[in-house]
Amino acid sequence: MVETGSTNADLLARAGRVSSPSGDGGDNAEADHWGREPQVLYTDHQNAGRGRQNRQWYDHPGDSLLVSVMVEVATEVASLVPLAVGLAALGAVSDHLTHTDRAEPRLALKWPNDVVAPAFDQRKLAGILVESVTVGGLSPTLAVVMGMGMNLRRTEPPPPDVARLAVTLGEMVGDSGNVPTPDRDRILHGYLVHLDRRLGQLPSRRSLLADYRAACITLGRRVRFQSGSEVISGVAVDIGSEGELIVDSDGGDRRSLRAGDVHHLD
Repeated sequence: MVETGSTNADLLARAGRVSSPSGDGGDNAEADHWGREPQVLYTDHQNAGRGRQNRQWYDHPGDSLLVSVMVEVATEVASLVPLAVGLAALGAVSDHLTHTDRAEPRLALKWPNDVVAPAFDQRKLAGILVESVTVGGLSPTLAVVMGMGMNLRRTEPPPPDVARLAVTLGEMVGDSGNVPTPDRDRILHGYLVHLDRRLGQLPSRRSLLADYRAACITLGRRVRFQSGSEVISGVAVDIGSEGELIVDSDGGDRRSLRAGDVHHLD
């Protein structure tokens, strides 16, 4: 079994800006020494995995697809990367489900990029954490690390809070715990193919945003989110050109949420 602390932390260390708990890492002023080539790192288990808002990520060894990808992107499109990653994960799972002999459960994205299963109480199938560091030069770009964790199966019961909020790919197609794990390598390959295509859509934005709006289950729903110390409720009405969630608040004004947690109220 291959184990690490955090695949995101490992790749950020490779970029030269953080120290990794899994190995050696530098703290250079410029993220230059990783060579500017795309990097892919995946593992069987993370013992220090984390999600958004620095939450702990739970996985049991061998039960999940845990992968991080590092690429260089232009700063003007970096805010759209989380949406692109969500669509790539959604595409990889949809490809897998079309090859099963079961009816395909509908999947969706909860803003910004949780892959959820509406038929399973909107429980989360995959979570994504995107982090970045600035790469120096005359036209600065970003080294973006895209971490994705996908629940494939359960070989032992998870903590109660995880069981309540998460679903596995095996559960979605009705597999029992005795059925072999979905082919992780095949799903990983599909994810990387979809990710390459979605990142290629970043410069033009339009097709990426159109596909994202079609997949986003948050749009049209009543939501609650926190902005600083203020808790705001309203209806999510659109995705902006930078990937932000646009909400018509109960107070009568229109708000744009660029980061944070959104809770569906209906």
